[in-house]
Amino acid sequence: MTVEQIRDHLIPQIAEMGVKSFCFIGAEPLMRFDDIIALAPSFKQCKELKDVQITTNGYLLTEEKIDKIRDAYGRWMITFAIPLDSPDQSIVSVLRPPKKDVVERSIAAIKLVVKKGFYMSSGMVVNQLNFHQIDAVGKIVMEAGKNSIFREMYPMFKVGNANANSSLCLDANQIKFVDSYKIKNYGNDMLMWDSMPFPVGDATWNKVRKHAFETDISRGCSAGNNYFNIDHAGNIYPCNFLDIYLGNVMDAPHAFKAAWETHPLVQKLRNREVGGKCGTCMYKINCGGCRSRAFVETGDVLGGVESCDGGPSGHPMEAVLEKNVLHAYRKYRPALAMYRAYTSLKSLVRRTK
Repeated sequence: MTVEQIRDHLIPQIAEMGVKSFCFIGAEPLMRFDDIIALAPSFKQCKELKDVQITTNGYLLTEEKIDKIRDAYGRWMITFAIPLDSPDQSIVSVLRPPKKDVVERSIAAIKLVVKKGFYMSSGMVVNQLNFHQIDAVGKIVMEAGKNSIFREMYPMFKVGNANANSSLCLDANQIKFVDSYKIKNYGNDMLMWDSMPFPVGDATWNKVRKHAFETDISRGCSAGNNYFNIDHAGNIYPCNFLDIYLGNVMDAPHAFKAAWETHPLVQKLRNREVGGKCGTCMYKINCGGCRSRAFVETGDVLGGVESCDGGPSGHPMEAVLEKNVLHAYRKYRPALAMYRAYTSLKSLVRRTK
């Protein structure tokens, strides 16, 4: 999509839908740095938009570019996400070729973002090469500064015969280890994300649901629930990991809204109309099971996440997660509520100028 198409077709629909958070993601979005800057005035007119995230490998990020982004969007509207798959360049060279200094420049970019006063989140795609380095990556990110969090861990699945690097994919026991690692560390300045089992009971969820958005606590799988993915051509998908076409934002003036409100699959995802192991699980509503993981394991986007330890009688780590969810809620709610209030005030100021 050109700048004009994004400005004329996408952004008005974002404003109409009251979207609160928008992310530039790639490939590498900073290849279109000038376009991101050019779109700032239009994004700033979206009344409900509180957060614009740029997910970048950091390779092209410089102090000059950060200054231009701050001047265009305002510091409180922008957050950065920079992945770090390993502290070992020899491993990263296999995972993200061909540059030879990716680790050095990624770490430098993480530190630069924090130095400039922006919020920064990082994560990794966990696979056979870096499985033993989860703690090491998290330590590097969190040592960058108080505004830096290690937030996302995506286990690498084997998708039929389509994955050319299937030897890198985790086995079932390793995937379960990643699940348990996320649950143990949930809210510990890291991993507050939805691509994990979310085995919490109704009582705990009811305590946090009113301020869930403020505290970044998600109700399980976000695909079609509170999240959409739009690709470079304007095509709409339930999430980054589900290649299921829902329409195109340029099909009609309200195509985005139509996909969100009326598409049959989206309604099933939102209503947790899932089967298999997830269909009988006691956490079906609060979790729903990662739909991309269900698709990988069963071939059915509405199937069950058969590798999960949850089920009709509960989850062995429910008590741990509930404790961590409540801790995260109490710890982050005051600070993030103030942050949201500040961004709302800044939004009002910019709209009245």
